Amino acid sequence: MENPWDHLQSQILTELERVLNKLDVDGITPEDLRNLIKEPRYSNLGDFETRVCFPLAKIMGRAPREIADMISNEIALEKLPYFSRLEVAGGGYINFFIDWEKFNTEILNQIIELKENFGNLSIGKGKKAIVEHTSPNPTKPIHMGTMRCAVLGDITGRILKKIGYKVEIENYMDDLGRQVAVLIWGFLNLFEKRFQVGKSDEEALYIDKRDLEIIKWEDYGRISVQFRLPSRKLKDYIAYALIMDYLSLKTEEMNISMGIKYLKRKVDVKLDHIERLQIEKRERQIKISKLNEALKELRLEKDIEVLKLHKHLRMKEKDEYLIVSIQNENLYKIKMRDFIEEKLKAFSNLRIKDDFMLGILYTQASQAIEKNPQLEEEIQDLIARLENGDPECKSVANNLVQLALEGQLETANRMNIFYDLLIWESDVIASGIFEETLTELLQSDKVYKVDKGEDKGCIVVDMSEFGEDYRQMEKPYKIIVRSNDVATYTGRDIGLHFFKMNLVKGKFKFRKWGTQPNGQDLWETSKEGNYMQRFGHGDLAINVIGYEQKYPQQVVNHALKITGHEKQYQNSHHLSFKWVWLPGQQAFSGRKGTWVGFEADAALNKAVELALEEVKKRHEEEFSRELMNQIAEIIGVGAVKYYLAKYSPEKKIVIEWKDVLNFEGESAPYVQYAYVRTQGIFRKHEGSIQNPNPSLLTHETEIELIRLIAKFPQLLQEVAENFAIHQIANYALLIADKFNDFYHQVPVLKAATPELKASRLQLVQAISILLRILLVDLLGIQVPDRM
Repeated sequence: MENPWDHLQSQILTELERVLNKLDVDGITPEDLRNLIKEPRYSNLGDFETRVCFPLAKIMGRAPREIADMISNEIALEKLPYFSRLEVAGGGYINFFIDWEKFNTEILNQIIELKENFGNLSIGKGKKAIVEHTSPNPTKPIHMGTMRCAVLGDITGRILKKIGYKVEIENYMDDLGRQVAVLIWGFLNLFEKRFQVGKSDEEALYIDKRDLEIIKWEDYGRISVQFRLPSRKLKDYIAYALIMDYLSLKTEEMNISMGIKYLKRKVDVKLDHIERLQIEKRERQIKISKLNEALKELRLEKDIEVLKLHKHLRMKEKDEYLIVSIQNENLYKIKMRDFIEEKLKAFSNLRIKDDFMLGILYTQASQAIEKNPQLEEEIQDLIARLENGDPECKSVANNLVQLALEGQLETANRMNIFYDLLIWESDVIASGIFEETLTELLQSDKVYKVDKGEDKGCIVVDMSEFGEDYRQMEKPYKIIVRSNDVATYTGRDIGLHFFKMNLVKGKFKFRKWGTQPNGQDLWETSKEGNYMQRFGHGDLAINVIGYEQKYPQQVVNHALKITGHEKQYQNSHHLSFKWVWLPGQQAFSGRKGTWVGFEADAALNKAVELALEEVKKRHEEEFSRELMNQIAEIIGVGAVKYYLAKYSPEKKIVIEWKDVLNFEGESAPYVQYAYVRTQGIFRKHEGSIQNPNPSLLTHETEIELIRLIAKFPQLLQEVAENFAIHQIANYALLIADKFNDFYHQVPVLKAATPELKASRLQLVQAISILLRILLVDLLGIQVPDRM
């Protein structure tokens, strides 16, 4: 019984067809008959009902109630083995009641036997689905908007795998175009010219990216930087000057002989200003008593964080120095040997990653170009050089984009999101795939070259046959090749789609990019790679892209139709979604830098920080620091991922931090805690389940849980058909709700009889399995054993 709930409905359908044939009644198709079998609004009216008697009344010219009596008298209950009775109700409904004693046993035995394979369907057996998602701009970290795309795509792939498809997850990387050109310009004109701290190349000090960290506090947007300078020269360039400018922090020439950390913290006296003064080691040293005196003067002695900092300072003669600068107060230098790692993390939640660095660089470059329009000519030149494969330009672009990619993948991996293949946009051209696709497109009369006007010389796809809206457009076509013979993004996307559906002979070359934290290999397209057959060859293609790309995606799919690939056209889908907005309905902007403080890394770290506070309240005396940190990571990351998954894709999300980080109600921690409760019951039970009898599970909450378990495969099928990804998150919440009702209303370990106890333990085991499937396998959210 692969799909129990559908199986029950099919039993009713088969018996109704038999009865109608016996009564020689025509006019109702099997599809219509199935659609007339529903769940009644109220549970006292049965588990299924059929409304077939109402349309039959028009066909037969008799009253619906009379027809219902006639049909019910002919239904043989022995042909409905999981139903105990039926009755006629209202004006002509026939209601069916499940035999729960028998059905309970079937469902619980099935889920406990199949475990994580419960709900697996064969819909996609022998077929391959390709899901493309994330596709971030390689100029900044993944912000919450792009992360919604990644979350939806990740869950889509997991669902398709669950229903039998072989799934390939692709990440289409844009290494061409304006944004990359702006980043290159910033690197060449802002980065190299301003990154030297010393006076000459010989004396220049380069900041190691691994030694830069960023602090983000509760009020997002207030940012300070802490860093230490290594005592050696480094080859890597880091955007130190740009970051300091951007964050409005001032610094003087650095002394590389000492390690320095900057600390900014909101306490009773507001720490608004951080600066460093060079201090001679011997002349300005102070003793710990001096520090205590200074702290008392500032009335900070009662501040918990200052006391914790004070406690872990170690005074030794030859140790590094911590510089703490407080506005309008003296600068004190404190000798320190050790700053315990966990305490340091309390002040420094997020290290500066390469993608964050590049985001700041891109923002600075964009604003510089905006202020000086004459620089636009340089940008256009860089775009042309990228398109033409200029080796020097390509080399710089590759290095920068790879840096951004590493940071972006780190963020995605942290959210348990992984990929099979990275496809570089430039390789769509280099591989010959687009050229081959264009040759086929030009055989259609819907693809032509414009012969006049501002688009003269451009190759376009005619979209007028798509409907009146397109015919009314000033230009009822989409450009896929510009007049300078350069393919547009949409044009390249068409070529990529033809590759996915195995419609071109041209091939990519592939090479291994690396191994992801889950042990899965990640591959990329590359001219230095090898030809492989493992990628592409899709039967189903899904592009998870924002709703503003609806028109270009229609062009991509239309290209399949006009070239005669009707089957591939029917199996290509655009999973559209609304973007995530900042508070106040403000959009994310790389150029304006509005993403700062709302990148996915910031949300994840804040969520983990709050989760750790909650875990400490409950278990600080019981759990080790390491265990509490592990649990907080699972809870915090899960909270963010669930938040992005629970809304319908058509719904715009306006960020409200209190909702993102809510640990009660409609949240991952609430669902995770239901799972933890199941584990807690088994820890207390300490033994195997002996002689359960599921027929004893007759309490309302028990029946409701088994009903929900039985519906799970049917839900999967419906979600896959409609791409209603959010329903998985909502279903998990419903399971958690109903289990909590059961937990509070029905004794498990103290059940009236051993047999009833064993039966309820079996139900708890089933719920544990299902919650783990929902959270771990489908939502990609880890579950702790303790919370």
